[in-house]
Amino acid sequence: MNFWVHVISQLQQTLRISNEQLICEVQIKLLKDRAIVKELNKDEAQRLQIYVSILDSLNKNKPSEERAYRDWE
Repeated sequence: MNFWVHVISQLQQTLRISNEQLICEVQIKLLKDRAIVKELNKDEAQRLQIYVSILDSLNKNKPSEERAYRDWE
């Protein structure tokens, strides 16, 4: 098994999060870091909006203590 696949799998099991949530969290963090260095272009801003929307929809059905950590707000 690929090292990173194993690490991600272990992380998901430890944090008990879905693939979708993990992908959104990682992509939001990457886009946030990029925005600190330079302004996001239109495509990047649209992707950020999509990831935030997906993450919000995933969190709607969870109790507040299980919602995704949102340090990017």
